[in-house]
Amino acid sequence: MSLTKTPSFAWHVLANCDPKQVEQFTANGINAGIKYKLGAKVSPLSSAIARISEVDCSGFVRWAIFQVCGTIIPDGSVNQHQWADIQGLKKSTVNDAKNKDNFLRIAFLRPQGDEPGHVMLIANGLTCESHGGKGIDRRPWGSCSWMGNCEVYVLALPVVGK
Repeated sequence: MSLTKTPSFAWHVLANCDPKQVEQFTANGINAGIKYKLGAKVSPLSSAIARISEVDCSGFVRWAIFQVCGTIIPDGSVNQHQWADIQGLKKSTVNDAKNKDNFLRIAFLRPQGDEPGHVMLIANGLTCESHGGKGIDRRPWGSCSWMGNCEVYVLALPVVGK
C-alpha cells in the first residue's frame, strides 16, 4: 500500500468517528471472547464478531477503525504509525490520554529501537486493544508503566450532539 500525505492546513482527524461507538465495539469483542494471537488478522470489512476467534493488536485497531469510522488504515503497527504521521494526526501527551474527554486517541509503544511494537486505541481514559494473555480488552490508561513510553495521537474529536 502506498501512503501519501493528505494535504491540510490544520491537523487531521477522522470524521464521523464516535469514540463511544469504539468503546461499544470493544465491549462486543470482549463479550465474544476474542483472544489475542500474534499475526491474526480480521478483514476490516468483517462485521461478524461471532465468527472471529483471534486478532492481534494492529488487526484489532484496523478492524475497529473501519467498523466505526468507515476508514481503512494499513495493517501492522509500524505501517499504522507511519499512516498517523503522514495523515498529520496531532500528537497528544501521554497524560492527556487519561482524560475522559471523548477524544479518540491511538497510541504506539516503542519497546525496542524506533519501530512500534504495540498499538491501541484510547477512549475516555481506557484502552481499546487486543493484547497478549487477554485478547480484546480495556484497561485504564497509565495502569502499566510501559504506557509512559508510548507515542499518542488524536485520532478523532468528540462527536457533537452525542
